[in-house]
Amino acid sequence: MPDKPSPKAPAPARTAYLVLGMHRSGTSALANLLALAGADLPREVMPADAHNARGYFEPWRIAVFNDRRLAAAGTAWDDPFAALAPAPEDEADWREEARRLFRAQFGRRRRPLLKDPRVSVLGDLWRGVLDAEGLGARVFIPVRHPLAVAGSLAARDGFPTRKSVMVWMAYMLAAEAASRDLPRAFVDYDGLLEDWRTQISQAEAQLGEPLPNLSSAAGRRIDAFLSSELRRNSPGGDLSALGEAGEMAAGVLAWLQAASRGAAPVREPLDQASAWLSRQQTLYGDLVSPVSADRMAARTALADAEGRAAFL
Repeated sequence: MPDKPSPKAPAPARTAYLVLGMHRSGTSALANLLALAGADLPREVMPADAHNARGYFEPWRIAVFNDRRLAAAGTAWDDPFAALAPAPEDEADWREEARRLFRAQFGRRRRPLLKDPRVSVLGDLWRGVLDAEGLGARVFIPVRHPLAVAGSLAARDGFPTRKSVMVWMAYMLAAEAASRDLPRAFVDYDGLLEDWRTQISQAEAQLGEPLPNLSSAAGRRIDAFLSSELRRNSPGGDLSALGEAGEMAAGVLAWLQAASRGAAPVREPLDQASAWLSRQQTLYGDLVSPVSADRMAARTALADAEGRAAFL
């Protein structure tokens, strides 16, 4: 009597790798590390430029889409109140467009790597896309001192320090809130450049599982990619000169740094900073958000044109 065929093993579940957090905080470096360790980059990656010579490792079409979606809500990526803007009435249409874009960029890849900082402030939209696609998620959030981020944004965009620190705070609060119910790891950016193996080992412990393909060969490629040259601004500084904004940001930073070490700090500093941002929006949102949205409209069109030119 012939042996019965053994039952087929179930196909491995698809899992999205999300890199959330603030612009200029190490999201690109961490995204490429994950790609080298087995996550799947999108089909059309945003090209490198003078501000990020080693590459952004994010889907430029999705980045442009996110800018358009933020504009539809009367805000922009550099608006400290972007995460607080109500969704437009046609949000279902935006979600369906986002889902089509996601499929176009990743197809049926098993471990799609979605990195665009704007996803942090559009968490509900993109969580809906992942749920519709039946994807689990693993979240990585790089932690960089807000004054180092502010220095980078001053060089690239001419932003004043207080604005950059407030935007940093808004993004980090949004990233934390959007991933609270998901497996996630907070990764110290400066530590990543100094000793990425220790940082990634800690991240794997936070996630409760290893990266998909962190082989010796992948480790050598990561060694060649990461270096202290990626750190172009001072690693820290005193936030107290920024008044209440600095005080709130310092509390958020301390929480994130503790989380990156594997601690489970009380959420009070995050709640205080969130409440403070909400009060600032009530006072100044109708002045700040429209200006940010108007400035960003031209930049979105330019980014779209540059991306299309790069892939022609």
